[in-house]
Amino acid sequence: MFSAFPTAIIEMMGTWALTAGYANTGGMFILVLEKFNKVYIGESTKDIRNVISSIWTRSKDSLENVEMKKLKISHFRPLDTTQIYVLPISNATYKAFEPIKAELARVVRQSDMLNRSLI
Repeated sequence: MFSAFPTAIIEMMGTWALTAGYANTGGMFILVLEKFNKVYIGESTKDIRNVISSIWTRSKDSLENVEMKKLKISHFRPLDTTQIYVLPISNATYKAFEPIKAELARVVRQSDMLNRSLI
């Protein structure tokens, strides 16, 4: 894990499954892009694998004249992702994600996230 990644989130992820599966399963996921010192935090109420696949198959944005702080997840592809952490949630609802997102927003620096905002 890259050094800028807070210890608290590493400990929190210890309870998450390190995997790329989870079709037909709702929950939250974290895509780790170590080479770029970035993470993307996502959610799905029904199918985590489908959401991750759709991220990777979106049209790729050009990297020309883009500052690192303005990169989006659509700039990256599967081989840029070094780890995927998944927290499956039974009967997942967006309301169920709120406390988890709040904790992630507390421990992950905004500059390390590709998300524009978690909350």
